[in-house]
Amino acid sequence: MEGMGTQTVRDPTPELVPALLSGTGSSWMGVVQQVEEREQGIDWAPESNRLVTCGTDRNAYVWTLKGNVWKPTLVILRINRAARCVKWSPKENKFAVGSGSRLISICYFEQENDW
Repeated sequence: MEGMGTQTVRDPTPELVPALLSGTGSSWMGVVQQVEEREQGIDWAPESNRLVTCGTDRNAYVWTLKGNVWKPTLVILRINRAARCVKWSPKENKFAVGSGSRLISICYFEQENDW
């Protein structure tokens, strides 16, 4: 659920990460993107309106809404097991990813690397 409580994210199938616009009529806002691997975790940054997802491909994606289209940015986690959960920091400038090997990766934005 985003900060104003007007949008929620839901994953009805393992292959899709859609965003659902709820509140007035519960109509689809759009599918974020079809992904290759099963998504395990998702979190919404309410102030910056960004999503972060992680999954069995051992990577994370930061999704930014540009117009009406969600654009992904790949974040390579360098972990050896599936990414299982993800959570934004309170300032939304970092996020943590938990893996199946019981390690936590902390990711932050670098201009030259773009996460």
